[in-house]
Amino acid sequence: AECETILSAMSFRDGQKLCTEDTYALENDGILFWVQGKQIVVHNNVLGQALSALPPKRRDVILLFYFADKNEPQIGQLLHISTPAVNYRHGTALKHLKDILEGMGYGT
Repeated sequence: AECETILSAMSFRDGQKLCTEDTYALENDGILFWVQGKQIVVHNNVLGQALSALPPKRRDVILLFYFADKNEPQIGQLLHISTPAVNYRHGTALKHLKDILEGMGYGT
């Protein structure tokens, strides 16, 4: 009884410690990708659709670089490839992504 507290008598901050919040992505929150066990959400649906059209190896590099704030050496370590291979995939993915977006009429 000495440790009990009435909820209405708790401060807002202490009450927040008792709460939890679902952080999963909802359908309208964007397009969800998984890279190396990490969840990445792209909130722009057009970009998300274009990224979905990329081959997975190239898409993973783009997602890690632009959405997970990883540099090329870090991406190489995560994907078990060399930094020059990451650089090549990055460049070809950007060219392919540009073609996809132009084909979708985005930016024209």
